[in-house]
Amino acid sequence: MAKKTNCTVNGKEYFRICRKVGKRLNKKGLWVDNYKNFYGSCKSEAEASYQKYMERKEKGIVSDMCTGELIDEWIESIFKNSSLANGTKYGYIRSYKKHFKKSELAGRMIDDITPLDLQNYYNKLHDDGVGIGTIKQVNNILKHFYKYADLNGISRDITAS
Repeated sequence: MAKKTNCTVNGKEYFRICRKVGKRLNKKGLWVDNYKNFYGSCKSEAEASYQKYMERKEKGIVSDMCTGELIDEWIESIFKNSSLANGTKYGYIRSYKKHFKKSELAGRMIDDITPLDLQNYYNKLHDDGVGIGTIKQVNNILKHFYKYADLNGISRDITAS
């Protein structure tokens, strides 16, 4: 039996539901409802995705902060105190602040970034003339962050090969 779908993403049919997941501050400083889309191959799978998200949120695993804010917090509290050499740490942080922090990916929610998005971002940096060494530094700090995020249940490690 065919499954009912209501949207197409990258050529694949999905059933999408939009659910209220909490409140957030808008640019004017007012609290507004925060909505998120959930996808599945049918309505029951989309609902299950929503339930899983809400269970993770209740446990404190899902954050309302964007990726850039999470990485900034992680850098200050964890990364700066790591056992890496100071020159290495500050090189990674400098590359992160100069290139990734201002990117479109830094403003997205952590669960919305895919490995393909990250690869496209690296390709764009290369096309813009950023050196391979700098791109590797950005990649290395993101690897450290995503490893931490995976171990703490914040997000899966999309940099693992």
